Amino acid sequence: MSFKPLSTSNSDEANWGQATDMLREIYSRETTEVYKDDTGTRRVLIGKGADGFNGIRVSKAGVDVYTASSQDLLLDSDSPSIFNSVTEGTLVIPTLVISAPGAGNYSSSVASAQVAHGLGYVPGVFAFALSGGSYFPLPFSETFGSGTAGRWLSLTVGTDGTNVYGNLQVCITGGTGYNAGGTTTVKYFLLQEAAN
Repeated sequence: MSFKPLSTSNSDEANWGQATDMLREIYSRETTEVYKDDTGTRRVLIGKGADGFNGIRVSKAGVDVYTASSQDLLLDSDSPSIFNSVTEGTLVIPTLVISAPGAGNYSSSVASAQVAHGLGYVPGVFAFALSGGSYFPLPFSETFGSGTAGRWLSLTVGTDGTNVYGNLQVCITGGTGYNAGGTTTVKYFLLQEAAN
């Protein structure tokens, strides 16, 4: 089997099928392909390795893929995910309203929400905000400006050892005020690093 690039003109299903066929071919091979970088270091292994491995491995720059520890691999097809999702939840950030500051002036404000996660460690977080019936990924920021009026908006989510925090921050200059038009709903997923 020769490997050919996945095509953007194919459906996702067709590309996944092609990728699956390529992985099956790799796993069934009795041969190994190794690719070196510009310095001659073996960085990519496709096929069988000396330790019984059979799959795909890519090492960090300057590290031989044959002797790389798990910490020195950028990709190891035998490894579990880097992070596992351990819990999920929803934050509701209160509405944010700022009055027009007037020409030549600025005003800013922050609306925040927090919820205890009870994990006893600082988890990673992956979050989305709900807007107009669709979710978009966070963090999010936008800037609008026209003449002497402008607005900067930032929506972020973070964690510590106790809580998940959501912050909506807005700064406006001149022009009109700002009204978020209601609360901001954030869906979050808390992550724990997978054991090596």
